[in-house]
Amino acid sequence: MNDPREKRPRIFDLDGAFDARVAEYLRRKKNKYTEEEWEDAVARLYRKFGETYIESLGGTPAEYYRRMSAEELLAVTRAHFAEKVPVDGFLRAALEEGSNKGVAEALLSGGEEEVLFALGLLGADRALFPRYLSLFEHTDSAAVRDRLAEIFAENADLLADELLAVRARGHKKEETADILSRCLVPREEIFSLLLEDFRAAEGAAAEACAARLGRYGDERALPDIERKAALQETGYLAWRAMRLAAEALGGSVRERDFSEDEEYVALAREEEKRRREREEALENPDRA
Repeated sequence: MNDPREKRPRIFDLDGAFDARVAEYLRRKKNKYTEEEWEDAVARLYRKFGETYIESLGGTPAEYYRRMSAEELLAVTRAHFAEKVPVDGFLRAALEEGSNKGVAEALLSGGEEEVLFALGLLGADRALFPRYLSLFEHTDSAAVRDRLAEIFAENADLLADELLAVRARGHKKEETADILSRCLVPREEIFSLLLEDFRAAEGAAAEACAARLGRYGDERALPDIERKAALQETGYLAWRAMRLAAEALGGSVRERDFSEDEEYVALAREEEKRRREREEALENPDRA
């Protein structure tokens, strides 16, 4: 039986090899260029490196990946992640070619690093939104969830029905509310959802919910915001978020005395500390 290790693709740290060459070049050309000139020089050197024949590759770095089939590209990309070898610019360029889109899509079924890398390649491809939504609903990765939320936020109206369904199934309640608050087309079910969240929220959650109402822009939320901001149990940070939300909706909240509020006192102390540090830095610039 063949040893499965024989089928493992060979991977190369081409960017690492390039960095080593550049380090030597920089050592020899020290103090010759300005920072901007160095950036241009490094870019030229990278292009030249991509066109340089390397015996171990059997071609240039750019050719090495272009010769691979989709299956080989997928295998070598996954090997990079498995062995913690950075994906170099030449491999990324090959994966960005339209004919290799399927390779990037296949990475969506991998681990967190592979998925994040794939999302960086694929971006806001609407044809992939159904798959993105499933991934968003079921992922345990905060990083993947946050990256998908960024993509969805720019397409909130398009995905509103699907996100409402995700929320109705009890998944990613906070994240879906945040995305839905970015919808531009008014919808009663979205406003009701955001308002009910705000009414039930306390502490830090109330801050987030207030911000969503302010962002959504329906002034009917003002009475609830004003009422909650006036409650004694509403701390300074939540009150501040409610004030900003009310102002975004064309209203205001009643001023309150927070001199004995723990959050307010802690922030005041921190601000005083920073003020003293700034003054000391100005008085003693040599210490900075």
